[in-house]
Amino acid sequence: MVTTVVLVRHGQSTWNAEFRWQGQADPPLSDLGRRQAITAASTLPKSFSWFDHAVTSPQTRAWETADLLLTEAGLDLKAERVPNLRERNAGEWSGLTKEEIESQYPGFLQSGRRPPGYEADDDLFRRVSSVLFELHQSAARGSAPTADRSLRSDSTVLAICHGGVINSLVDQLAPERRSRVPNLSGWTARVDGRSITMGERFDLLSPNERTGGDAVRI
Repeated sequence: MVTTVVLVRHGQSTWNAEFRWQGQADPPLSDLGRRQAITAASTLPKSFSWFDHAVTSPQTRAWETADLLLTEAGLDLKAERVPNLRERNAGEWSGLTKEEIESQYPGFLQSGRRPPGYEADDDLFRRVSSVLFELHQSAARGSAPTADRSLRSDSTVLAICHGGVINSLVDQLAPERRSRVPNLSGWTARVDGRSITMGERFDLLSPNERTGGDAVRI
């Protein structure tokens, strides 16, 4: 059995709009972020035909996105909040803009140094990958076919989370394909009992609707 996890970055938050590092702070979606989630809901069923389960980071910008996506797409699912899908802890940089970081921590960004409290790459990857394996194990325990699922035994899970969470998987498992993920874009990951394999990157918004990541910010 294989579980496909569809990892989607949340819509634009109020701090995204202000270009502030968020980490585990909890700003809500901006008005644009809510509109993005509603627009993406019309694309989601065209890109992925079936979801067996939905999960979300417990942070407001993620679960708000999950609620809008599921409701507007007409999916009869409620996203389970999973603590280990929360964003990377940004330590003392949480709430700061790039300019404020450059001023208060000169040379850190250019050299790759990070402040006290910043979550290490290995620690982030370990907690995020553990979630994916747990999702697979849960799907495997409940994998008996139903009338709707016919004879399918594989499972697909929608996971609304964060750019840092998604990047932690790509950096470790497919570094040659790394790119900065815009709001309402993401990656698929295929999980079996032994390994995680990154699938394809996807975008649920058109280019002129995207913000953050490698998109032109609007």
